Amino acid sequence: MYIGLDFESQGFNAETDAPTEIGLVAFNDKFEELWSLNFLIQSPLTRPQPQEIIEITGITDAMIASGENESYVVEQIYP
Repeated sequence: MYIGLDFESQGFNAETDAPTEIGLVAFNDKFEELWSLNFLIQSPLTRPQPQEIIEITGITDAMIASGENESYVVEQIYP
């Protein structure tokens, strides 16, 4: 089995930039999709999503506000 990972954040600094989305897709040895998970993550930071990041990812402040709590996301990935 192979796992594809997509991870989006507000930037590259772990101290100031929060994760905003994580996606996982599992494939078999023929690269047929087995399952997938995708979560928007509520940002623990109070600063708005930078415009440059919105342009790159398409993830807006409203999307982040309606996302899942980080703890819930971790529990879904690592039960």
